[in-house]
Parts: sequence; C-alpha cells; structure tokens
Amino acid sequence: MTSWTDWESFDISPEFYRIALNMHQIEEYSPPPNPTKLTDSRANNYIDRHGYECWELDALRPEIIENLIRDTVIEHCDLSLFEEMKEREQEARETLKAVASDWPKIERKYGK
Repeated sequence: MTSWTDWESFDISPEFYRIALNMHQIEEYSPPPNPTKLTDSRANNYIDRHGYECWELDALRPEIIENLIRDTVIEHCDLSLFEEMKEREQEARETLKAVASDWPKIERKYGK
C-alpha cells in the first residue's frame, strides 16, 4: 500500500474534498436516519452538533453517489487535456495493433 509520503516521489500533492454526505445532501435526498452509536468515541460531539440521528452514505441511491463523484471530478479536470490524452492513447493503441499484426515480419528482420 502506498503511504502519503510516497506521493512526493511523483511530484504531486493530492487534494481531498468531502463531497458526501453533507447536511445539505441529507436535506435534499432524505436518506433514512440511523440512531447515533453511543459507544462511538465521537458520539457526544456529534450529538451536540447534529442531534441523535445520523446518516450513512450508502443510504443514497447509487446513481446519486455516482453523479456526486462525476460532477466533482469534472469540476477539477482539464477536459481539453483529457480529450488530448484520449486521442494520444488511441493513436498508441493503433500503433500497437499495427506492430502486433506485423510481428512475425518484425521478428524475422530484427531477431528474437
């Protein structure tokens, strides 16, 4: 498993966003509530802020979760760069297919 410090070797700094389950989504989608687990060490603080009911992300319909994820990714994605990379990937795929179809000839010419 990759540790957080391993990201530095890729010269990137990932950003994390909480996209669900937020109170406005609870109000909008009305998932069924659960009782707060009083044995949880965070229960008192949670109850002080939100009351005795809690909600779980998996109570949302899968298509709602999918839309939340997709919308957030698209919001942070350079779509023109993404399309350019898809084109380059397709070109590379076509090159590999051409090489694969000519492999016996290439192998004879350049050896194993």
